[in-house]
Amino acid sequence: MECPHCGHSNRTGANFCSHCGQSTANVCPSCGADADADANFCDMCGTSLGSSEPPVVAEPVPQPATVVPTTPSAERRQLTVVFCDVVGSTELSGRLDPEALRDVIRAYQTAAEKVILRYEGHIAQYLGDGLLVYFGYPHAHEDDVHRATRAALGILGALSLLAPEIRERWGVDLEVRIGAHTGHVVVGDMGGDEVRESLAVGDTPNIAARVQDIAEPGSLVITDASYRIVQGFFDCAALGAHALRGVPVPVELHRVLHESSAKTRLDVAATVGLTPLVGREREVGVLRHRWEDVKRGAGHVISFRGEGGIGKSRLLSSLKEHVALDADAWLTESQCSAHHRNTALYPVIELFENTVLGFTREDTPASKRDKLTGLLAQYGFELGEAVPLFGELFAIPPADGATPSDLSPAQRKQRVLEGFVRMLCIRATQQPVLFIMEDLQWADPSTLELLGMMMDQVSAVPFLMALTSRPEFEPPWGQRSYATQVSLTRLPAEDTVDMLSRMTGGKTLPSEVVEQVVAKTDGVPLFVEELLKTVLESDMVEERDGRYELTRPLPALGIPSTLHASLMARLDRLAAVRDVLQLAATVGREFSYQLLRAVSPLDEATLRAHLAELVGAEFLYPRGAPPTATYTFKHALVQDAAYGSLLRSTQQQYHHSIAEALRADSAGDGETEPELLAHHYTEAGRPREALAYWHRAGICANERAATLEAISHLTKAQELINALPSSEEGQTREFDVLTALGPALIASRGYAAPEVKATYTRALDLSEELGDDSSDQFRALAGLWSYYMSRGPLETARKIAEQLLATAQRLGDRTLQLSARAMLADVVYNAGDFEGAVEHGEAGIALGRAATTESETAWGDDGIMCRIWVSWALSRLGHAARARAMSDQAFSLGTAHPSALVRTEAHAYMSGFHRDSREYDVADEHCAELVSLSTEYGFPLFGAIADMHGGWLAAWRGDGDGVARIQAGIDAWRASGSTVAAPAFLGLLADGCAAVGDIQTGLPAVAEAITCSEQTGAMHSIAELHRIRAELLRQCVGEDGEPRVAEAEASFRQAIEFARQQQARAGELRAAIGLCRLWKSVGKEADARALLDDVRGWFAGRLDTQDLQDAHALREALA
Repeated sequence: MECPHCGHSNRTGANFCSHCGQSTANVCPSCGADADADANFCDMCGTSLGSSEPPVVAEPVPQPATVVPTTPSAERRQLTVVFCDVVGSTELSGRLDPEALRDVIRAYQTAAEKVILRYEGHIAQYLGDGLLVYFGYPHAHEDDVHRATRAALGILGALSLLAPEIRERWGVDLEVRIGAHTGHVVVGDMGGDEVRESLAVGDTPNIAARVQDIAEPGSLVITDASYRIVQGFFDCAALGAHALRGVPVPVELHRVLHESSAKTRLDVAATVGLTPLVGREREVGVLRHRWEDVKRGAGHVISFRGEGGIGKSRLLSSLKEHVALDADAWLTESQCSAHHRNTALYPVIELFENTVLGFTREDTPASKRDKLTGLLAQYGFELGEAVPLFGELFAIPPADGATPSDLSPAQRKQRVLEGFVRMLCIRATQQPVLFIMEDLQWADPSTLELLGMMMDQVSAVPFLMALTSRPEFEPPWGQRSYATQVSLTRLPAEDTVDMLSRMTGGKTLPSEVVEQVVAKTDGVPLFVEELLKTVLESDMVEERDGRYELTRPLPALGIPSTLHASLMARLDRLAAVRDVLQLAATVGREFSYQLLRAVSPLDEATLRAHLAELVGAEFLYPRGAPPTATYTFKHALVQDAAYGSLLRSTQQQYHHSIAEALRADSAGDGETEPELLAHHYTEAGRPREALAYWHRAGICANERAATLEAISHLTKAQELINALPSSEEGQTREFDVLTALGPALIASRGYAAPEVKATYTRALDLSEELGDDSSDQFRALAGLWSYYMSRGPLETARKIAEQLLATAQRLGDRTLQLSARAMLADVVYNAGDFEGAVEHGEAGIALGRAATTESETAWGDDGIMCRIWVSWALSRLGHAARARAMSDQAFSLGTAHPSALVRTEAHAYMSGFHRDSREYDVADEHCAELVSLSTEYGFPLFGAIADMHGGWLAAWRGDGDGVARIQAGIDAWRASGSTVAAPAFLGLLADGCAAVGDIQTGLPAVAEAITCSEQTGAMHSIAELHRIRAELLRQCVGEDGEPRVAEAEASFRQAIEFARQQQARAGELRAAIGLCRLWKSVGKEADARALLDDVRGWFAGRLDTQDLQDAHALREALA
């Protein structure tokens, strides 16, 4: 069998040429009918099939030069599998002689083969009277599922025409049923040495066969996996979920009725609303400007060029919407088709039949001829010649008695093309015309010739010709002054984020989803739409309160099934260099020439040539030249597709080679990028090697404050440990991993996160299992202390800290004793024992001075923390100068510390210290730095503290929005599960409310804070909370309309009493000032003077705080 494209001689019955990979079917380029291999003319329409005489309308389409595909022995692919079977074959075999049965089956198979080959499907097996057909292998097309569906409907249509002949000849009724399913398979050679065939392995073929069992005779049933891809292009009837034998879960099925009127993806999308156009303002402006020129009488041609999915059609859709507003405009559009590249003038014929002539299924040849005659008469054609000429093009049989044309095929073609141009130009003299033709890369030569002729004419009439094509299309016409070509580029990241927001109607997406979609889609709008659609239709997110939230940790997003065929089609076009692309995809999105050279089996010259071809095809972007070049995949999804097509075993081999090359290049230490080595060893199935590098990567990430990366690396290490057999070495490694993971979890999710408790509890269990190593137990127990210190109860945290101090003292380890003292200072301060906090903190400071190094725990440097708690406690006790000196020491040490976490904590505590001291400007400076550091290093809880402190400062300056900022910070903090700090933060909210007069928010907040203090034992702010409650009560009136003076006075007295119990002189003074102001307002000046004199006496005339200065001014006012 000779290939009609390259002339190569193939075996008899071959469906595809073994030399060029094209279909061996001899198909008429004009009407699509099948012809014998040696036919010179089509027996249906008379078009030349390769003779020397020119064709009537279309000449053969030149095939582009392609690399000969080399299919590997096996690969992973997404396939649409079609299973077609004869209904009642057993009954037929009983009624027919075997020879007759064979003839019937062969007749049906021949009819089916022609349809399948027309859509470039691959018949994998003839299963008796059944057919197993693949779409997507050995060659992928971007519309394989559509092709499969059209082919299946075509088979049903072909058999309906064949059935009467079979009934008449053999006396039997022949019907088939068809099932189809789309899914992932491994496809490649199967069988022994004598008989080998390419078959797909996986559940996809089995499901297709089971679906076929359910289909009614004469029908096509597809699964939901196929339906989601072709939805809108075909009219279907839902059949509901069906239990299929051997399939664990019910499968949703759909019966395909017929093709819909939709021709493009935008036609389908328009039924539910188009995605908002983003980032194309300049292009929209150009289109509208050109249309205004056309309305003024100046014709123009504008061409949009760009890769598939970049937004060409969507851009023209916006133009159509704009033009539709002009009542006198004529808008017409046409679409070239990948299925009809060899059909002459296909888009023009479709345009005239459906839009201009308005042909319907009910039209007879006579009614079609009448419509055509009316159209031609309208434009002044000589009907005797024109009606037969155009009637031939529209497949309308000539009228009885019509005289055959004596024009040659070339003359008839020329008359037809001139006729089309004439009609369109006459129309443009009557009203402005917008003529759209899309996807010129699939246009047949006659259509391109027609477009060239139109371009010669449009400049003189109000005619806008808008065209689209992909980058591979090279227009056969030259430049014209009235033609504009626009190349569409990818959207920048900010426009992609904007597009996502518009697609969700403004509902917030999780940041993880946004980051992955932006990274994976590379600014291609179609990729953005489909990937987001995949996420929203999955169980990974759910909608709550006007936003989307993750239901579980977000995995790496895979390729949407709607894009898989398109991406594989791109890879298949460069099949000869696909091995290099797959190996490069295994290395990563970006890779160096040197690394690829180290692992590639190709010689250097061949490798460079293959890379150059991939660069030329725009699969890769180069930076520099070999041997120092670096390459980047243009699209992350193309990388995913190339990698995903490899067998798992091949992936593992590649990853192992890459890991070994990386380790050799880094002299065996893997210090530069340990996470890269860890990744490749993991994917290579080498868990022990991977574990060591994940652990090292986590430690490195912690050291540079990359907490999220540290959590990711160490979690992967933990997962590998869990998969390995238990051993003492494994337990030791797990303990080290957990104690590295704990600080990262604290920095990212807060001290009270459940993961913190789980991590340190497991670490403590391991330390006990490994034996009596008290230093290891100390590390684990210290981490567990941080959880209880934040979440409560404080009594549990106190007991753990006392246990740690006892252990450290028994060991005689000064560093551990310093850690324990810092913990105890923290506990007792928060419990309201300020003198105890000074005692433990100063003891810790003394230990730090005696030790050679100060210890660093999960929550910072212990020596710094001791100074912080001493400074805060001294401030509460009324020793302002000593407190300020100690806080300055803490801040100086903290900002010089190499840890970003410690530096951030230093600003957080200093912001709070100066805020509590009413030193607003200094507090503001620290708050601003806190915002910067928490954002830079990804410390969300410190960002929440910055919101609370910054909101309070704003409120005290009279900004009502400050309260909302405080509330936002509290909400973020609460999400971490922390309760011990809640009284202080709720107190900030209530105090801010008092400053701006928001009593309705402030009173419930302070009531909650007081309750929380009592429940958790966190009494450090109890006096301040009662004072704030009193200030709020001062501003409101009771049900009787009178000021709530008595309640306010009682709260001030409670505040003073709590402060005295805690020996908190500063708190006592602040509460006394408030009470005295209240007394002054109601005429109790004598009581106010007496109280102020009593409280101020302890301070011995000092005026070194804002409160002392306020008290002094108030006392003078009372004199």
